[in-house]
Amino acid sequence: MRELVYLSERKLRQFDLQRRRWPGRGRVEGEVKIPGVGGLKVGPGPGEPPAADLDAVLAALDSSDRAAKWFADDGVRPGDWVQFEAPMSYTCAWFAAVFVDLDQATESYPTGGAIRLLLHGSEQHLAGAQSGRGNYDASAGYLPEPTGSDLLRVVTLLKRLPDDTGQSLFTEAGDDPLSEKFGRVVDALSERLAVRHTGAWMGGYARVTGVLGHTAERRIVTATPLYVEYLSEPG
Repeated sequence: MRELVYLSERKLRQFDLQRRRWPGRGRVEGEVKIPGVGGLKVGPGPGEPPAADLDAVLAALDSSDRAAKWFADDGVRPGDWVQFEAPMSYTCAWFAAVFVDLDQATESYPTGGAIRLLLHGSEQHLAGAQSGRGNYDASAGYLPEPTGSDLLRVVTLLKRLPDDTGQSLFTEAGDDPLSEKFGRVVDALSERLAVRHTGAWMGGYARVTGVLGHTAERRIVTATPLYVEYLSEPG
């Protein structure tokens, strides 16, 4: 049984497990059962293929040459599928959902702080929630709707987040590298979401959109999730 936080029907439709064209006639609808919430109706729009079953997609993906890697592996590159388990908090504002991991190492999460994980997607794929965690001050600045999966669009998604003075965390002056700017945004999100106090163990699969070396001691992995679910803390 999965307790889903996020499920991208759009990504599920990208997998054609039967290797055939869909006729695109009518609508095929289904229902995702979410514990404590009920049923979430999902269905393709006109001319869209029906979404494949999540477990079938994961089985097919893991048996292919694009099998998911562990998100903290050294060889992870943009476009790769990765599996993750981490203590995370999330927020959403203006069509965007953003997840960020714990910023320090623990016994259960030894890569915390050294390898940061930031997930970004569409708010409409959050299961059973319209506003995510309420500990982000949406009035301070909205996040625009994500329109793609590459790193530049992640920057577009986050660059309007203000600092304590109300200015953008992405300053235009100087030779500040993109990875350093992005590192400040990830740190600001961690602080605003109080991940050390609000983070819950989550896991899932995601497609990598960017890998940035913020410093010699830290790497930031950004990815767009296929699904996110609650997990028990590893023993």
